[in-house]
Amino acid sequence: MFRRIYLDNSATTPVDREVLDAMIPFLTEKFGNASSIHFFGQEARAAVDKARHQVAEIINARPAEIVFTSGGTEANNLAIRGLIEANEKYGKHIITSAIEHSAVRNVCEDLEKRGFEVTYLPVGEDGIVKIEDVKNTIREDTILISIMTANNEIGTIQAVEEIGKTVRAERENGKKIWFHTDAVQAVGKIPVDVEEIGCDLLSMSAHKLYAPKGVGALYVRRGVRLHAQNFGGHQERERRGGTESVPHIVAFGKACELAQKNLSETARHLKNLRL
Repeated sequence: MFRRIYLDNSATTPVDREVLDAMIPFLTEKFGNASSIHFFGQEARAAVDKARHQVAEIINARPAEIVFTSGGTEANNLAIRGLIEANEKYGKHIITSAIEHSAVRNVCEDLEKRGFEVTYLPVGEDGIVKIEDVKNTIREDTILISIMTANNEIGTIQAVEEIGKTVRAERENGKKIWFHTDAVQAVGKIPVDVEEIGCDLLSMSAHKLYAPKGVGALYVRRGVRLHAQNFGGHQERERRGGTESVPHIVAFGKACELAQKNLSETARHLKNLRL
């Protein structure tokens, strides 16, 4: 007899028992549609609102800046396509890195087919994008920089705060440019603060922090214009149509609450594993 040991948490995590317990009532007796105006719907709406606060808190955002999605891939698509389509008049050049997740890289490659130009910055032997390369690559027509916070394969953490400072400096000089970071592998494992990073858009995924697959979120800084990619109802402030998956959203919120509570302990544990 042997016991299998799971060592692939960067791919997905098991669902935490507390997360499952929070989710189950909204799979059973609390089944209302969060867009309905009757009691059952408003009960679901309250649960979604609570989860929105929980997700916002772990990244130091405002609840109104959180858009729930079906996962990190949709969050990345909404961030990149949504930003580009809403602000295309300001430029057609995108900067990203050569080691981005396919959910970013493939979107950029598709945009190239539509006439956009993408610069894929290399990384050094340490797996880090040089901030000088970012600065030197910005052009008059650069509209978006998308650099991940933590890499899903080699674990390197990029200097996203420095990139954020660079983007803010460009904007202070009158340039229309935005910064997106894919933080799917970072949230819940290391401190992630959208104010310290200075990003305009940040992608998250629930199943990386002990919640179910099928739900994620995009942080959208107040004032940033996005073109919706899902059309239907008026959910998520017109940014993502479709009936909310209340059980998954509730689970995501609970997972963020637990991750924030245990963040210091998690960081110490991961550090010890690397020694």
